[in-house]
Amino acid sequence: MRRDDQDIKEIFGQSFPAPSQEQTKLSCERVLSRLRTATDVSEYTTDEFESNRLEHPSALIVAAIVAALVLGAFPLVWSYVSNSKVYAIVEKDGVSPYRLAAGEIVSTDVWTGAMLTLSDSSRVEMRSGSELLLERASDGLRIRLNQGSVIVNAAKQRDGHLFVQTKDVTVSVVGTIFLVSVEETGSRVAVLEGEVHVQQGAIGKSILRGQQFATNPSMESRTLSEQFGWSRHLAEYVAMLQPGPSAAARPAEKLPEAAAPQAQAAPQRPVVPSSRPQFEVASVKRNLSGSQAIRFGGTTGRYTATNASLRLLIQRAYQVEDFQISGEPSWINSENYDIEATTNPETSRQDMTGPMLQALLEDRFKLAVHGETKDSAVYFLTPVKTGLKLTVGSCLTREPNTPVPAGRRQFDYCGYFGIGDNNLRATSTRMETFANVLSMIMKRKVLDKTGYTNEFDAILKWTPDLSATTNADASPSIFTALEEQLGLKLESGRAPIDILVIDHVEHPSEN
Repeated sequence: MRRDDQDIKEIFGQSFPAPSQEQTKLSCERVLSRLRTATDVSEYTTDEFESNRLEHPSALIVAAIVAALVLGAFPLVWSYVSNSKVYAIVEKDGVSPYRLAAGEIVSTDVWTGAMLTLSDSSRVEMRSGSELLLERASDGLRIRLNQGSVIVNAAKQRDGHLFVQTKDVTVSVVGTIFLVSVEETGSRVAVLEGEVHVQQGAIGKSILRGQQFATNPSMESRTLSEQFGWSRHLAEYVAMLQPGPSAAARPAEKLPEAAAPQAQAAPQRPVVPSSRPQFEVASVKRNLSGSQAIRFGGTTGRYTATNASLRLLIQRAYQVEDFQISGEPSWINSENYDIEATTNPETSRQDMTGPMLQALLEDRFKLAVHGETKDSAVYFLTPVKTGLKLTVGSCLTREPNTPVPAGRRQFDYCGYFGIGDNNLRATSTRMETFANVLSMIMKRKVLDKTGYTNEFDAILKWTPDLSATTNADASPSIFTALEEQLGLKLESGRAPIDILVIDHVEHPSEN
């Protein structure tokens, strides 16, 4: 499973071919230009750039480095990898591998995962629909997992520890293979090899090979088969978990036999595998009420949607925004539907609103889609020059799916996010969540470049079109409101974003 340093060098060599002497010279000239002008913020934050300037205080030192690289034709790729400012190499299907610096967010769409190779040769496999960022910890490196699941194949740490932190637990390791998942009601940890230490508040414990841990006792039990079955390395995990001399006292669970390796996928591939879960019974009916009200709901084992357009259903099923859908016919915006579907009461809400809803749309609407990455107009969310104006307040917690007690308001509780009538309120939220909501408001992808990783409270009021009002007391535009009220700025730019392309769709078969 683990790769030694030579293997990693070979991988990077394949991903980034060593340049010719002329290419190396040109690249070095560009690096020198960056150090002189300090204008390139696409790969380095301001703090990192200032650090680089301190490390290279004179042009003579820079010139010496450039000369050494040109004369020796040293492969620039490996020098980047070993640079402390580069934390990982990210590999995604259909996307060229790229370098990842501190604070940069990596997200996977609903149809593909990703593989990260850290500078110490540790490997992090991301499940589809996941999001994380890397940051330097006081005693090593921290993976902040915001959503989804990762399997970490941690190399033996020479100095410090490798940490994985979620909203409610911190996992620390020295060298092992383990999984961490973030769900609505809590987090999970499962160990394939070695041992990890989990810390939830003041409570800490060790988790051994074949054991699991959940931060919320009410979280439904899941087998190792369910948790690790999505990995592309399933065959190796199957062999690893066979009972043997190194097994813990508790017998390790046996995973199902792995399927034979598949051929490399074509550029356009189905979004959801055929083995995805499906609703047992589902009803789809056209809504002709003419009402503007749209509702999504359901209870245990039941999913409902009322007066929802197909476009909105696709957005929710594949976790994309309106501007990320392409190739659609006009009627998916104008025709509304009611959906009632039932399944096993033990099915998670996450499964019902994701893969099961996808399966329903494919079955009833004959929906066929594929994913692409497209260079598009985006907004970069950055701090204003005078600094952020974020507050951290106290908030309450309560058991999931329990009613709000009398005398309390929804926004008193941690994790609240409400939006309506050009007002936004969030309690104990994170910047990546805030940026995602801004994407919905702006109808353009907003990428977090603040580097701010703590939770915060936010109240934002704005007027969508100042030209349409003569009221002197009206709220400012959202651009001005962000700067004045939160110390945040939206800057226009371009970046690759994930697009969901509709290949085929039909009017549904009703029942």
